[in-house]
Amino acid sequence: MWRWTGRSHDDAKAIASSSSSRELHNAMAVSLALALFGVAEDRFAAWRHTHSKVYLTTDEEAAARRNFAVNDALINKHNSSLPYTLGHNSYSDQDLASLASRRNGFVASAKLGGARRHTPRSQGSLPSAVDWAAAGAVSPVKDQGTCGSCWSFAATGAIEASLYVDRGVSTSLSEEQLIDCDKGAPQDGCKGGAIEEAFRWVRAAAAQFGAIR
Repeated sequence: MWRWTGRSHDDAKAIASSSSSRELHNAMAVSLALALFGVAEDRFAAWRHTHSKVYLTTDEEAAARRNFAVNDALINKHNSSLPYTLGHNSYSDQDLASLASRRNGFVASAKLGGARRHTPRSQGSLPSAVDWAAAGAVSPVKDQGTCGSCWSFAATGAIEASLYVDRGVSTSLSEEQLIDCDKGAPQDGCKGGAIEEAFRWVRAAAAQFGAIR
């Protein structure tokens, strides 16, 4: 329902004009963000289309473009000097600090044991390089979403690789099982956990249920 505020018709036009000016200013800020960082408009547009990104305000879009520009420059600098390459993903419109605050659930374990030396089974000649992903030791890229469960993904990734190296078994383990079943401090599901504690839970579960050990 409309309510009369006592403003004149000229006041209403002035308010509308002021609002339009703010929108124009914000739109110019969006374009300037790209120009300052040297990022082409079509590159951001293509990335935005690929990941179906929707921004509710021009301020939100401007921040996304600035973050994208920073990340794009970082990727280009990295790829020009190092042997492996980086690329964009769905998080390219976010800055590292805010992303880490929402998704980093790592908790350092207070129960770390002493260091142990690993002795290879074979002392023969080794290849100069191994592509473990091509060999099958690395499972496909996974996405933890908004759950702060990086600890579970780190644990399953390490176990998956170990199973391949030790037994030639290529498999993808369940992070959700760790999140749901590995309970007790410091393990707290999507609110964080410790990788070493996840290893201990897996060993205990394997001993109890006769799973792969």
